Amino acid sequence: MKDKLAKQIAINLKKALADYKKKRGVATNKMGKVINNTDRCPCCKQLMPNPYTQEWLAIETGVSKMTIAHYFQGKRLPSILRLTKIATVLEVSINDLLDGVE
Repeated sequence: MKDKLAKQIAINLKKALADYKKKRGVATNKMGKVINNTDRCPCCKQLMPNPYTQEWLAIETGVSKMTIAHYFQGKRLPSILRLTKIATVLEVSINDLLDGVE
């Protein structure tokens, strides 16, 4: 039961982070690399790196990168407090992160 819950939250976290990137105008492939031409430096035209990573989310929420990685892999179940912090940073409701959880 706990594993199933963690896996569903992991799916919702991945979707929430991808949606956050889209809102910010950063389109990335599954590996996190920027794939469109809108994210280029205005002066030198080099592709800018994706700033919205799991590491960024860890820093913003005050937890370790490994903890966030475990949440995204469905190996750990975040507390309600942590889910609230993540939801706030990603500008989604906690209901979005718990969507599909029974």
